[in-house]
Amino acid sequence: MAPNENSVAFKPPIDNPTLEIVKMARGVGIENLPQQTQRRVRSILLDTIGCAVAGATTEVGRIVADYCAGEHGPLEATMLGHKPVSLLSAVFANTIFGNALDYDAFGPEGHMAVVVVPAALAVAEAIDSSSDDLITAIALGMEIGGRLGAALRRPTQSKAPLTGHTFATIGAMVAAGRLLKLSENEFLNAFGIAAYSAQIPTLRRFFSKSQDAMTKYDHIGLAARNGVEAALLARRGFTGDQSVLEGDYPFWRLSGAEGCDWDHLLTGLGEVWKLDTVEFKPYPVGTGSVPIIELLLGLISNNDLTIGDLDHVEVLTRTHYLHHEKDVSTPIEAWTDLRYGLALAILRVRPYRDWYEAENISNPVVQSMMKRISILPLNTGPGRWSTEITLQTQDGRSFTGSQHGASPVTRAQIVEKFRDNLDGFGFDTAKAVRLCQDADRFSVRSLASLFSVV
Repeated sequence: MAPNENSVAFKPPIDNPTLEIVKMARGVGIENLPQQTQRRVRSILLDTIGCAVAGATTEVGRIVADYCAGEHGPLEATMLGHKPVSLLSAVFANTIFGNALDYDAFGPEGHMAVVVVPAALAVAEAIDSSSDDLITAIALGMEIGGRLGAALRRPTQSKAPLTGHTFATIGAMVAAGRLLKLSENEFLNAFGIAAYSAQIPTLRRFFSKSQDAMTKYDHIGLAARNGVEAALLARRGFTGDQSVLEGDYPFWRLSGAEGCDWDHLLTGLGEVWKLDTVEFKPYPVGTGSVPIIELLLGLISNNDLTIGDLDHVEVLTRTHYLHHEKDVSTPIEAWTDLRYGLALAILRVRPYRDWYEAENISNPVVQSMMKRISILPLNTGPGRWSTEITLQTQDGRSFTGSQHGASPVTRAQIVEKFRDNLDGFGFDTAKAVRLCQDADRFSVRSLASLFSVV
C-alpha cells in the first residue's frame, strides 16, 4: 500500500533538505570520519580498483576501452589497465569496468561504490587532490547517495526496488563536488543538474525479462559520468534546480518512487555512517546470490557430500534475479541465471575474472549441473536475502538448510581478492595494498599510475 499523502514519506521534516545535505557535504572533513569508516573506505577503494582492472578484460570492458581510448582533453585520468584518457571518459570506462563482473561491493544502497570510487579517483588524479580529500569525497558520495537510494526504496521495501540507480548520479556529483571545492551556491546548482541528469529507472524492466543487454540493470557508467559533469558544469557557473529534493515534484517523484523515508535520509547525517554496512563480494555474482552459494557449499561440506552424490538441488529464494530454464550462451545470460553461479560454486570453479568467459559458459559439465538445479520463489522469511535449500542425493537422502544473509568478508579476504583480480598483469599489487590500506597519506596520482599502461 502506498504511503498516505500527509505522512513523513511525502513531506520532509525540514524546509530545505537539499541545502542541509549540501552543508553537510561541504562541512565534513577527514577529521570527522571515524577510523572505522576511513578503513572501510580504503578497503572499498582497493576492492573497486581490483574489480575494474579485472572487468577491463571482459568483452564489455574491451568494447568500452576501445570506445574511450582516443578521448583526450585538458583534464585527464587513468583508464584503469590502459592509458590516460579524458576525465569524463575515465569515469565512464572505470565504472563500467568495475561493474562488468558484478564483483563490486554492494551498499549502503545498490552499487554505490562502483559509481562513486571511479568518479572520485579520476577527479582526484586529474586535479592532484590529497589522499585525505579522496577518502573524504568517497565517504560523502557513498553516504549521501546511499542514504538517498535507501530512502527512495524503503516506502516499498516489500517489493523489488522501483527506482533502480537513479540516485547514483547524486553520489558521483557529491564526491566530485567535494574534490572540486564547490561553493554552497555551486553545490546547490550541481545537485539540481545531477538530479535532472539522472537516468530513468530501468532496473525492474531489466529483471522482468530475459535479455542480453550490456547496460545491465542500469547504465551506471553514464550515471557516474553525469554526476561528475554536473559538478564541472556548476563550477563554471551553469545553474540547476537548487531545491530539487523538495516541492510539489520532488526528486523522489521524478525517480518513480512511491515516497521518501526522510528520517533515513537525514537523521544522523554526518554523524552515523551507513557506508559501514557495505558488503564485499567473495564471488562475482549478484548480491543476493552470495548467501545462497554460502548455504549450498555449507550443506555439501557439513554433510560430507561430493559432487557425485548430488542428484538435485532445490533453491527457494526471495531474490529478484532471473532464473531461466534454458541453456545460457552469453556472459549477461549467465550472470542473470542464478543456476549458473551455483553450478560453478558446486564445481569449485575459482572466483576469478574468467568466471563468465566462454570456456566456462559452454562447458558441458557446467550446463549439466545447471539442469540439476531448480529455483522457486520464497514468499516468507525474515531477511531480504532469505533462502532455503534442499539437496537430494543419488541414494535418496535429503538435506535442508536456510540462511538470511551473507557472512562478512574480512580485510585479508579483500586483499587476496584484489591480488587475484590483478594476477598476471604485472602491476605492483603490493604497493597498491600498502598505499590503500596502510599508508597514512599517499599520492593519488602515484596510486593511479600503478594501473596505467605506458
